[in-house]
Amino acid sequence: MTIHLIQPFSVHGRYDDFDTRQVKRALSRLGYYTPDTRAGMDENRRPALFAALNAFRRDKGLPESDYLMPFDSTVYALNAAVEKHGNASRYVWRTRKDDRVRDEHAAREGRIFVWGFPPEGGHPGEDFNCRCWPEEIAEHKPERDRDRVCLDLMNAHNEVDAKIQEIQKQLSEIRNEISSREEKIQALEVQIRDLAVASVPNPVTGKSKLGPLGAIADVIDAAAKIYQIEQLREELNRLEKELKEFERQEAQLEREMAAAHKRRKDIEEQSRVLCQNFYG
Repeated sequence: MTIHLIQPFSVHGRYDDFDTRQVKRALSRLGYYTPDTRAGMDENRRPALFAALNAFRRDKGLPESDYLMPFDSTVYALNAAVEKHGNASRYVWRTRKDDRVRDEHAAREGRIFVWGFPPEGGHPGEDFNCRCWPEEIAEHKPERDRDRVCLDLMNAHNEVDAKIQEIQKQLSEIRNEISSREEKIQALEVQIRDLAVASVPNPVTGKSKLGPLGAIADVIDAAAKIYQIEQLREELNRLEKELKEFERQEAQLEREMAAAHKRRKDIEEQSRVLCQNFYG
């Protein structure tokens, strides 16, 4: 991540919400700032934020102050420190643990992620209105941390595999339904066409060979065929609507399948970087 302030940033002056979140994410990533568990990674400029900012300045030999200007030495130092921090470092995903936490973020509570491989939607605090934050992992126990990361990756890979199998099963069922509807529609179209031809009067005489009574019978028969055609057309319309809905479901499942395959590829890429021989 790289900080680009939109406007000057201070304790009491005007400020931009996005600027606040940027600074909080950078300081949190560097281990200087821990979000309030009641507020998460919000836009509030609490004193703790500027205390963390000045602690960073002291460590970098920069003058302390109650403001931050775009392109000043502190911004450059923050960006340099984040870049040096590296993409291979890890953190634990933390949430507010309340009913406002979105489901996909609640599922990440307590799991380890790698800065260089952001999950879908980004790291904690990066998604719109996300109040989650990263809890940095101490680097004094790298082997234990790596084992935990690899275990999380293995579990995530298994979950994605199971999801892909479930989507494949659903796609197979949907495609069977589509094939069935297409066959029924084709058969109905043939029936309607045949009935339409049979309901047309004799093109040569227009009269029945059986006389007046036969003509009446022909009219009744034609009316019955017309009624039957209307019934078949209603059935055809119903099947075409069902076919359209199944095709919509198929397209949705295909999108979910593509996303699942991308997620699996990302997990496998992480494993190659962090866990040698993770997949044998």
